[in-house]
Amino acid sequence: MIKLIAFDLDETLFNDNHKIDSKNYEYIQKAKDLGVHMIPAFGRGPGFVGDLYNELNLKDDNCYSILANGATVVKNGSEDAITSHEVSKAYAKKLFDYGKEKNLCIHVYTDDGIFIYNLFDKEREFTDNYKENLIEVEEYDFSKIEDKKILKIIYCDFDTDYLKSLEKEVAQLTDYKIEISYSSNRYMELNKIGISKATGLIDLCKYLDIDIEDTIAIGDNFNDLKMIDKAGIGIAVRNALDEIKDVADYITQSNNNENAVAEVIEKFVLEEV
Repeated sequence: MIKLIAFDLDETLFNDNHKIDSKNYEYIQKAKDLGVHMIPAFGRGPGFVGDLYNELNLKDDNCYSILANGATVVKNGSEDAITSHEVSKAYAKKLFDYGKEKNLCIHVYTDDGIFIYNLFDKEREFTDNYKENLIEVEEYDFSKIEDKKILKIIYCDFDTDYLKSLEKEVAQLTDYKIEISYSSNRYMELNKIGISKATGLIDLCKYLDIDIEDTIAIGDNFNDLKMIDKAGIGIAVRNALDEIKDVADYITQSNNNENAVAEVIEKFVLEEV
């Protein structure tokens, strides 16, 4: 019996206009009414979810989210952390300096906000949708974040092949002790080694005393892969990358513009009642 569904947001729950279609709202509520934990699992950090919890009727401390690619699991009402896995300051400084050297847009996810350096116009169009706790820093300055808990660092460039070409140098720079993943065709995401959305799923299942076999994970991109592989039922949406489909137990007939999350709830929850 499915007790928990973890779902990615961008290109999974959200349509291409970064909105949630009404059928997804309806079916998420139906699953909740049956006692299924509905868990947003995404790359954003604390304070960077806007009105999402209110929109999904998930804003209380009996509801949870997996944030910053599994670096932290929080209670949605208070955003109190259940678990937290930090990037060491030494590696964070190396990653910051490397991003500065390459003139990249850098997002630094901390426990009290997201600091963005070298924010260019094309990326600003996206971040303008998520103003809450977003701090733009005009000059590269690590001192703004050196005393904060750093959950994740992102390099942003709309040439994904270029980002991937940096992977070997980034790995060597950090002694192969940083977890590297990709998302949204423009982000290289950098977490503490061993941390992924799968970590967040495992942490939350332990906290809620749920068997991992009673879970579903839904996603589309590389930062979802380990979570999809670990869940009892791993699901790739129709628009997912081929590498994600290869590890999935099920591929939806619908894409992210066609209520793929609702399809999963109908097939694996409602039809089983």
